[in-house]
Amino acid sequence: MQFVINFLFGVLITVLGITIPGLINMSAVQITLSRNLKAGILFSIGSAIVIFAQAVIGVGFAGYLAEHREILSMIKKLAILIFIILSIVFFYKGLRPKLQEHSKGQGHPILIGMAIAGMNVLNIPFFFTISTVGQAHGWIDLQQSSGFFMMLGLSLGGFFMLCLYAYFARYINTHAQFFARNLNYFLSGLFLFLAVVQWVQLYYP
Repeated sequence: MQFVINFLFGVLITVLGITIPGLINMSAVQITLSRNLKAGILFSIGSAIVIFAQAVIGVGFAGYLAEHREILSMIKKLAILIFIILSIVFFYKGLRPKLQEHSKGQGHPILIGMAIAGMNVLNIPFFFTISTVGQAHGWIDLQQSSGFFMMLGLSLGGFFMLCLYAYFARYINTHAQFFARNLNYFLSGLFLFLAVVQWVQLYYP
């Protein structure tokens, strides 16, 4: 049962992370519009491969720390600061919703997807922080084979969201700024809530 929880947790994290229009998902939209839906799906496959590799690093390191409990207390305190920073960043983006330029890249869609996803190196510390907090609170278990299912969930969650962007490319292309503003506000509130929860559980157990 734990592997199912890990998988769904991973899916949820990437669904939240890729929901906001940005470089990678708007590139999926652009490639679909300039070529076809098949190209958009192939782009999503390439991106998912790199997301899986990033998950292996981030989640794998979090699993290592799970075996060294003396470090977890420091990570929990650091997570509060990270969540607050993310809340401020998303709120600011909501006030000034400037969409990132997307790639019109030439070449095979899978390779383009891998290249663009590889540029988003912030996925690694993001996956690490979320995994560490989840492990510390007992939401997930990163030991043994269970951690693999979270990595798989992170990758497939990203693939699913990018495919949705590709499928609804025309609609999203004309409404992206509206979505970006409101989703940024939502994620700002979500990360602020997580910071408060983390603070309460750490100092008022």
